[in-house]
Amino acid sequence: MNAKIGTCTKPVLQACSDGWFPRQLAVLHPKYKTPTYILGVFYVVGALPILLGFSIGTIASTVILLAYGFKIILAYKVLDLPRLFPNEWEKSPYRVSPLMLKVLIAISVTGISFQCYLLATKAGANQLIGTGVVFLVALLYANFRFPHAENFIEVSYETE
Repeated sequence: MNAKIGTCTKPVLQACSDGWFPRQLAVLHPKYKTPTYILGVFYVVGALPILLGFSIGTIASTVILLAYGFKIILAYKVLDLPRLFPNEWEKSPYRVSPLMLKVLIAISVTGISFQCYLLATKAGANQLIGTGVVFLVALLYANFRFPHAENFIEVSYETE
């Protein structure tokens, strides 16, 4: 768990830099250069379900269900890549025709949706409601922050 938490801070640091999260959250420890506030948040979020008595199976299926939901959104947003990054898209070794891109996204979304369905059929009502609330809050937060974040996006991808 420590290794996973230690490696997942970079995307959050980038999100702080881009304006999605408060910049103060990304302050690094002066001596160790670790994002202590982000690590603290991850430890609290990781410990709460255990301290509240959730089973490991419930925690795992909830996290996977949330991840699949966001993967569906991510897969759908991949359709915008050729428009958002036309030069990089033309040079990409993964470039496909617009029709093929739509077909691949449709296959991906269908598979992920089926996995969500299978997980949802095994979940209880409280778990589904809680997962839905977390998903909705995340979407609302993203919509709230988007106008503020888009002006501060730092280029963080490689073209070579």
